[in-house]
Amino acid sequence: MGVVDAKVDAVAILKAYREKFADQDTMINSLFVQLDTELDKLGDPSRSRSDKNDVVLESEYLLTRLRSKLLVELSSIQKVLNSVSNAGATKLFKERLNTVMVYLGRLNDLRADFEVIQRTRYVDNWRR
Repeated sequence: MGVVDAKVDAVAILKAYREKFADQDTMINSLFVQLDTELDKLGDPSRSRSDKNDVVLESEYLLTRLRSKLLVELSSIQKVLNSVSNAGATKLFKERLNTVMVYLGRLNDLRADFEVIQRTRYVDNWRR
């Protein structure tokens, strides 16, 4: 009976982690939506350059918040992967690790875009 109970417990634990990862994805998606909503303001031709600079600054704060949350999760996943021996758990956490790495890659692309904007702003301010 003990082996069956252990397998049932392992299945329940993996299910709980899948639900936790789904909740994390919901929160991360929400932050991406906030970031996208903020960035949509840059397309408004009626906004002044100063307003657009404020939008970029607010977007950078959101990006930093999102990166921070993802880096905390990445650290937690790596900690678990270093200590887990269950094949099902290892697979689940490696899949989550890949998902988090994809999110971080997208944020790195956005950071590169922000760096271009910042350089442009710097050159524009220097010319004045």
